[in-house]
Amino acid sequence: MFSEWETLDAENLWHCSKCQQNVQANKKIELFMCPPILILHLKRFKTKKGGIVGTKSKRIMTKIDFPLKNLDLSPYVKCATVPPVYDLYAVSNHYGYVGYG
Repeated sequence: MFSEWETLDAENLWHCSKCQQNVQANKKIELFMCPPILILHLKRFKTKKGGIVGTKSKRIMTKIDFPLKNLDLSPYVKCATVPPVYDLYAVSNHYGYVGYG
């Protein structure tokens, strides 16, 4: 879940402004307010360093299941003045792989 603490791995190090080193860190995403129109962009590819060219990309095949109406984000929002409830309006779906599709 995006709202839980996550430890960044060796391929996603954080640059510390104090020691000027790339270090392993913990991060957590929190929502304080939601906009009137919410646009979600789902990460559908995973990139790894290595290989002959330098990076390898693989499509993430995890099924996404979400409501078409009344997506309620109330449990994840800190300061909601208006109930953060959304209906699905449109979907843009990419078919193919990283370099083409």
